[in-house]
Amino acid sequence: MKLLTNLARAAAAVALSPVAAAADVLTLPSSAYNNRPPFRRTEQLLRRAGKCVDAATTPATE
Repeated sequence: MKLLTNLARAAAAVALSPVAAAADVLTLPSSAYNNRPPFRRTEQLLRRAGKCVDAATTPATE
């Protein structure tokens, strides 16, 4: 069951990444002004997707 949950979470994160990238592009000037890294939202979503895929493909140890 955790396999499907993690794969669904990864798919949702990847599906939302274009929206996050668009938001990051629109807020790029304010990110530069506030000394924040660009594309932070997109990076967080893709990292979350990677962690979910890792969790889904790692065998359960009991």
